[in-house]
Amino acid sequence: MKPGKFIRLSVLVAASVCLAVLQETPLVAEAVFLKDGSIVEGSIISDGAGSVTIRTHEKMSRQIKRTDIMRILYTELKLGKIYVQKRDGKGIVAHLVDEDRESYTFRKELYSPEEFTLKRNEVLFMAEKNPSGLQPDGEIGTDRVSVKWLPPYDPVKKYKLFIKKKQSDKYEPADTTGGTSLTIKNLSSNTEYFMIVTAIDSAGNESEPSNELKFKTKNLPPDKPKGITRESDNGRISLRWDESKDNDGKVKVYNIYNIDDKGKSKIATVKRPEYTVPDNVSVYKIEITAEDDLGSESEKVRVSMPMQLVVSVAPSTFVLTGDLGEMFGPGYGGMLNIGLRNFMFQNFEAGINSGYFVFKGKDEENTDSMTMITASVYAGYHLGIGDWFSFFPFVKIGESYSMVKYTGLEGEKDKAVIDPVAAAGLALAIEGENLFLSTGADYGFLYESSGVKPFYEGFISIGLKFEL
Repeated sequence: MKPGKFIRLSVLVAASVCLAVLQETPLVAEAVFLKDGSIVEGSIISDGAGSVTIRTHEKMSRQIKRTDIMRILYTELKLGKIYVQKRDGKGIVAHLVDEDRESYTFRKELYSPEEFTLKRNEVLFMAEKNPSGLQPDGEIGTDRVSVKWLPPYDPVKKYKLFIKKKQSDKYEPADTTGGTSLTIKNLSSNTEYFMIVTAIDSAGNESEPSNELKFKTKNLPPDKPKGITRESDNGRISLRWDESKDNDGKVKVYNIYNIDDKGKSKIATVKRPEYTVPDNVSVYKIEITAEDDLGSESEKVRVSMPMQLVVSVAPSTFVLTGDLGEMFGPGYGGMLNIGLRNFMFQNFEAGINSGYFVFKGKDEENTDSMTMITASVYAGYHLGIGDWFSFFPFVKIGESYSMVKYTGLEGEKDKAVIDPVAAAGLALAIEGENLFLSTGADYGFLYESSGVKPFYEGFISIGLKFEL
């Protein structure tokens, strides 16, 4: 074969291959401008001598005759209205529909075939009439997002925000505002959104949309564990609780934390809502959280102590001051306490207190005596110190009934007195599983008709706790 014929044959083969490739590969077009002013947007799938076939954004195929086509725009070009500032000082508002190295082509009305051109050296600058720079304004929340944007060149009457969840969805109106920022509320947590903003001018004309903002709301943590119960088997305590719910995901694991002298540390992660407490860990120093599939933790829940019935007796000493203190020495007797611990909230204790005391004259020659019965309500809070000790600050208020025997000018007499009483004190307790011992003191006042009489009281108490 001669070299010339070989070259011609190679060129023909290469051209045939290129033509086949072009026929198989869709040509992407931004817009096809028709002579009647309409614009068809999509992708060219066939480009023949007499017609062009385009697949529209609605995924419909449309065949267009060459004689009906004004222009095919292959480059990406925003068709929204823009402001054009000319070098002669005049300004115009129009749609930019084409450009080349020497000129710009504009339409006053986008879907009208009437067009005009301006040379590039006639244009000082062009500015978009749509908002731009749409972006989050601060941290995105679980149910809301704050956004901000830049205004267009022309004055704006108001802005409209649009939102959707999927790229394939249609934008729905979200809100309007007169400013360049807005907070959109009532969003779903852990959800992806798309957003745009448009501007409305004083004539009611709406601009093209801004850039599209894609964002995702924060994950909502699971509900905290509830319904924690304790079961004991051969001295081992097992905890069980209700399964936690997660409104925007699923609970993956539960985390177990222990509070000791070194602070708080995670000691276990379990998949099921149950846990056996190690022998060296106090069950009441355990906290539990639920964790979802995105790693968000719920609020920590402390394993609470059950409500307990507390009954104790306390040998006591009652020391009077003032006028009564000059007449009588210390009173000796005891108190009976019946209360509820972990009442209303953990470590809070409230109950009733009753005491009986006998007082004698201060010296041997003084045969006066007094018997006192007290009845009051008390309340306090246990402050734990380690596993076995606790401080118990408390207050109490009630009445005292006193029978005084004294010798007057007319001989021995009896006098009954009822006085209000109030006191505040502090006790130190050593606690076992059911038995406890405590010692403490309080300072209070008897509100007599002759005035307020202070008193001191000391006690040693022994008692039992019963779970309810």
